[in-house]
Amino acid sequence: MTLRSYLHLIRRYIVGALVVGALAAVAAAAASQFLNSPDYTASATLTMRLQQDSSGPVTEATVTSLTASAPALLRSALVLGPAGQSLAPPMASEVLDRRIKFAAPTSSLVLTAMLTDPDAERAEAALRAVMDEFERLVADGALSGPGGVRLEVADVSISTQESAGTALGVMGAAIVAAAVGALVAFSYLALRVLLDNRVRSPRDLESITDDAVVAHLTGDDVDAVSVLARNFSFLAPTTGSRVVALAGLASSDAAAALGTAVVQQLQAQGQAAVAVDLDLAGRPFGDGGPGVAEFLADPATSTIAPERNRLHAGGPVPNPVDLLTRPSLSSLVERLRVHDRWVILVTSPLLPTSAGALGLAAADWALLVVDASTDSKSRVRDGLNVLELAGVHLSGLVLSG
Repeated sequence: MTLRSYLHLIRRYIVGALVVGALAAVAAAAASQFLNSPDYTASATLTMRLQQDSSGPVTEATVTSLTASAPALLRSALVLGPAGQSLAPPMASEVLDRRIKFAAPTSSLVLTAMLTDPDAERAEAALRAVMDEFERLVADGALSGPGGVRLEVADVSISTQESAGTALGVMGAAIVAAAVGALVAFSYLALRVLLDNRVRSPRDLESITDDAVVAHLTGDDVDAVSVLARNFSFLAPTTGSRVVALAGLASSDAAAALGTAVVQQLQAQGQAAVAVDLDLAGRPFGDGGPGVAEFLADPATSTIAPERNRLHAGGPVPNPVDLLTRPSLSSLVERLRVHDRWVILVTSPLLPTSAGALGLAAADWALLVVDASTDSKSRVRDGLNVLELAGVHLSGLVLSG
């Protein structure tokens, strides 16, 4: 394909790519809101104070020992076990110990703990349960020393806030959505261009072959058929080349309709013409009684009687390929081409069987009829290969539909 063909396909699919990209961006933005919800960090600050029930001396060793015991008690199974069991759902002490970050500077009476969770209420409830259980144990004398010295909880404060950097934010979500939308749009456009296989216009055929598109027929386009019929003398490779094959790819219906219309236009222009149905299996001209099949099977006793300048396929026959290989096909064509009559051969489709190529052998030149409703670029390429192998002169392509 040429650069011009690629640019044409890009223009054809660019709007669809933009729509797909926009939808992908919206979906990505919505997904980022659901899948990238922020985390919350609950922080607890616990302040201890030293109390003495008697007037005896307080040694430095006692104070140091109690101060060092407070952090150990806070993260012990004595606290974390009951605290975890009080949660809904319950949480094992080992899990709490892994999730909570404890901190206590040396010889400090201030203890801190932090827990991060997507659920703010769950994070705060876990820390509060730990602090409540610690406070209960301390009230029961868990941090008591000799001489009536003990540590008690002076204050507990718990706060919860959104963790920094855990959510994309509006700007981050917009960037992600834009990137996803651009990537999807580009991928969609690239795939549609590279995998495009439809034939919609003569330009699509021009991207496949150097052979000219001699007509583009849309519906009952009488004027286009009239111009095509008038140009037959120019399309013929040599003077007197009046046997023309109209070859379809997967079906002969479009070729049969074109053959009938061309014969009518040639006659309207004062030229003798007859259309011949060589598709002995499909029989696109319908069942018109004895015809081509009967003549090919027994040319000595069969007569040729075109009906309204159309010669039907005849049959049906079980062996169309076998009949088309017989020398009587050439005899049939010679009888029909008398008095400079145009003979329009509607061949079998080129791709399903070899019958189409056998019909081509009886023609002076051919037109490849491409049906836009059913034929693809790959079919056109295959059909061109068949025509080249058959050795028949291809004067152009006709796009129908």
